[in-house]
Amino acid sequence: MGCGAKCLKVILIIVNVIFFLAGAAVLGAGLWVRFDPNLEKFSGLGTEFEEIKDALNLAAYILIAFGAFTFVVGFCGCCGAMRESKCLLGTYILLVLIVLGAEIGGGVYGYINKDELLTEFDKVATTYLTTKYGRKGNGDGDEAWNVVMQAFKCCGVHGAADFKNYNSTPGASVPDSCCVLNKEETVVNKSECQKEAKNGVKTKTASLYGVGCLDEVKRLINQNMTLLIGVGAGVAGFELLVVIMAIGFCCSMKDDD
Repeated sequence: MGCGAKCLKVILIIVNVIFFLAGAAVLGAGLWVRFDPNLEKFSGLGTEFEEIKDALNLAAYILIAFGAFTFVVGFCGCCGAMRESKCLLGTYILLVLIVLGAEIGGGVYGYINKDELLTEFDKVATTYLTTKYGRKGNGDGDEAWNVVMQAFKCCGVHGAADFKNYNSTPGASVPDSCCVLNKEETVVNKSECQKEAKNGVKTKTASLYGVGCLDEVKRLINQNMTLLIGVGAGVAGFELLVVIMAIGFCCSMKDDD
């Protein structure tokens, strides 16, 4: 075996050890999400949150399947390179090509259907905020929304108007999670925040996160679309390069026979 073939062997082993560990990590994350007892908090909160629970379960199963698959891919690639087995490397090449095809197909599907997915989010979230937020028995759902609004610095789905039925706090038009917080996580200016919310302010101010979360998500997607496409293309290119290296290593073994 020549120097070039030995280099390919070392590179393939290193790359597939990473695949192996990454697969184990994703598999573990999927199992954690699926069996996390906190997931049961979504039970009994209504149809909308049952749908969210089902979506989380589906995401967990996808993570488990993808993690297990990546685990097997890494195992085949690593063992194939170490044992110089054409059978294992052939299986590895086929599996990586399947992953590459699935990633491309998933990316295209997500891009084509992103508006439909956002529309479904709009429907489910708006129904909850206008009919259930702040009502007795919905504490876990409300807390989830509070975290979302503070993380994305937004208010409701389309803005403060989504809280038209909010009456948990006397005299308040929106919950504190729509208001700007300081480092101590207390509202900077509650009176001004509530005044701006009542007046229908739809921009981010020094006191109120007036923009809707749906608009903020759309903005983030559009703003980072080029980056997402670039990362996806980079990952796909790397996987293709790994396939080429594996094929080259197989050919070098054939030359040695």
